[in-house]
Amino acid sequence: MSESRQELEAALSRAPEDWSVRLRLIEAHVREDDREGARRLVRESPDEAPLPPELQFRLHTLLTQGAAALPPLEGETGNEGGGEKAEETIVPKEETTSAPAPESSSMLPPDPAEQVKVRDRPPRRFRREKPAGWTPTVVPPKGASPTEEETKEPSDPGDPVPQPSIYRAMPRPAKQAVAKRWANYQGDLRLEPLSAIGRAPRIEGAAQKMSALSVALLVHLAVVILVGFIVIAVPRPKPPQLIATVAAVERDKPVVPVRLQKLEEQKPAAASAAAPNVIGAIGASPVKVPEMENTNAVDVTTMITGAADVGDGFSFAGDSREMSDVNFFGISAGGKRIVFIIDAGREMLVDEKGGMYAYDKVKSEIAAMMGGLNRGTKFNILLYEGKRLTAFAEEPVVAMPSNLRLAIEWLHPLNRTYENLGLAGQRGDQLEVEKDLEPVAARDLAHYAKAIQKALEWQAESIFCIASGYRGLVKTPTPEEMEKYRAEMAANPGTPGEVSAAERRSWNEAVQRTREWLQRENDARREKGLPPKVVLNFNELVREITGATPPRATGGTGGVQRPRNEPHTPDDIETLVKNGVDEYYRGMGLDPPSLHMVVFLGEDEDMADQTRDHFQALTRRNNGKFKMLRGLAALEDVTGQGN
Repeated sequence: MSESRQELEAALSRAPEDWSVRLRLIEAHVREDDREGARRLVRESPDEAPLPPELQFRLHTLLTQGAAALPPLEGETGNEGGGEKAEETIVPKEETTSAPAPESSSMLPPDPAEQVKVRDRPPRRFRREKPAGWTPTVVPPKGASPTEEETKEPSDPGDPVPQPSIYRAMPRPAKQAVAKRWANYQGDLRLEPLSAIGRAPRIEGAAQKMSALSVALLVHLAVVILVGFIVIAVPRPKPPQLIATVAAVERDKPVVPVRLQKLEEQKPAAASAAAPNVIGAIGASPVKVPEMENTNAVDVTTMITGAADVGDGFSFAGDSREMSDVNFFGISAGGKRIVFIIDAGREMLVDEKGGMYAYDKVKSEIAAMMGGLNRGTKFNILLYEGKRLTAFAEEPVVAMPSNLRLAIEWLHPLNRTYENLGLAGQRGDQLEVEKDLEPVAARDLAHYAKAIQKALEWQAESIFCIASGYRGLVKTPTPEEMEKYRAEMAANPGTPGEVSAAERRSWNEAVQRTREWLQRENDARREKGLPPKVVLNFNELVREITGATPPRATGGTGGVQRPRNEPHTPDDIETLVKNGVDEYYRGMGLDPPSLHMVVFLGEDEDMADQTRDHFQALTRRNNGKFKMLRGLAALEDVTGQGN
């Protein structure tokens, strides 16, 4: 083995991936006619990537032609070269999109005598990748002749012309397949002509175009169908009017023209209560007309006026709608089941509010509201004074003329005489609520809170309440507390004190002087046509007129204190109403009612912020409105009943 082979083997052991060294060593084996050793060197290459085409061609030439493919050594002459060095046959060709090379160009193997000596060039490593568009072209040396296999003419004129290598255009899996073939390479590689690359067939888009056209046609058809469902409202022309021409008749006497006078209709908010037994005043009829509803029939014998306006409660031919609108002292609302709540206490009759005269206006306004109800609406009236509660009917009734007339007759005598103030002389049974609603027990209910709970039990849609102001509720001692108090009183009754005779005589004289003053005051009012003075607390009037105070007992020993009555807060009343709505409406699948409050104060009377907030919260949380009136002037301004 020569020294050069040893150096090449040593260099290859240091850099087995260097194909420049491996190729020179393969040439050394071929020169010594050791082709098996040359094949072994090809198989032992650690580089798994595909070899460049020029290197593949060089190896194929060496392993198939042997030493004849090697260039002559220094000092030797070639077969046909005349001592001249052969030109380099592997030339890189730069092209991007050029046409395939002609048949006579690069695929013919060069003559061994004209092969380039690899050792004449400096050693270099073959790069694994070439720039894009670079295609190697093998140029045969001058005078080289092709082999018989390569110059064979195609048997068929349609056979493709051999083309240059398209290794760079191959996909990666194909390149890996080429590399694997070199693992068992035996030197029997044969070059085959490649098929001509034809032009790719043109992709016709007729189907896609037809599909898009079909979709567009379907969309337009759907739009046309949807537009066809749109209803265009066109006002219908009025039917032709019938015009009649009447010939004038000659008269011997002149015709006296008839003057028509328009009657002004009074609105509910400004109307006063009509006489309970009068419906109209045009034509009289003694015929009895029964009720036309499924209620208790009531015979009515009165004067019938014929057709009346829609909504007139006194009409037998009026509108039978269930819904009615009400103007309650400036608050506009309505419903199918309406309950009117009126404060009947003395606080509504004081002079600061207009006295009994103002209260009569309140009643007449309520009567006018009932007169404006439609026939299908159900209504009722609740009156309260302290813990006393009474109603016109046991439950809301239909607004038929007879029911409206009876309700007005029932309300008329309320607080009309000084001797029968409040509910003392009012007809009707005393009502109680059905159950306790937290946080106020039924035994503690009074004033407007008790009336509102009763209206909730009737499931009224609209509740209208006029009150004299806020009235608190107190907690009644429980039966256990009262039983304990009685037992302690029996064990320790204590001793009562004594009242001085002089103080008792002085107080009685002050009371007598106050009564005489009140009598003179009422007589003077009567002469002026004014109602008598209503007194809320007579002892306060005695203190105001005479300055005296009630006498107190002295000298006694105190016994056991009675249980104290704790007051309920305004929040307790609001919670009571909320629980009533949940119980009688939401729990039964009904819509919550609307609660409207009107507070009637004196001219100079004011309301505390806490009280105002209470009424506002009570109405706002229950879909209602709150209004405050001060004095008779404000009442007349709202009702339109001023002088």
